[in-house]
Amino acid sequence: MQLKLLVTQAVQSAQEAGQSGSADAYANAARVWSETEAALREHIQRTTRPNIEAVIRKLRNDQSLTAEEMALVRLWVIGDAESYTRAEQEVHGWMNEVKRLTTALRETVQAAKAMETAPTFHLKALLHDGVRVLWDLHHYLEQQARIKRFQDATQELDAEERRTLIDILVGKIRSPDF
Repeated sequence: MQLKLLVTQAVQSAQEAGQSGSADAYANAARVWSETEAALREHIQRTTRPNIEAVIRKLRNDQSLTAEEMALVRLWVIGDAESYTRAEQEVHGWMNEVKRLTTALRETVQAAKAMETAPTFHLKALLHDGVRVLWDLHHYLEQQARIKRFQDATQELDAEERRTLIDILVGKIRSPDF
């Protein structure tokens, strides 16, 4: 199936979910989006694999990589992280939400005479929201850290860094999850 059609179907599934407002429709949209992401990953790997195999040969032969080849390596190793961190627009909102939830937790605990049922359920709801937001922040910051580690490791490739890079690229070729 063509990639444009898959992306169009992903957009349509999200629009349908928004219109229906049902949990099942959102679950279906998440499934369609996940399948579309997998198809895009396979497309990228299929179209760039011959070039990355040539890069691996050059690394194994201790040859220098061109800027274009290094850009391809960067795409394979951290392209997902770079795209995600550039596109993500909720980070400041997440940080503000953590502050809001922290304040609400503190105020709820201070206001409660004892840990009665109602305040306990409210605390549980606040913590549940906080877990989701904290994991979103964790994921974002982990992607930033991946980018920094790659940049630091590829400033100048010594023999060990070349071996590591070869292992990463070969691992990505063999992995169904790219």
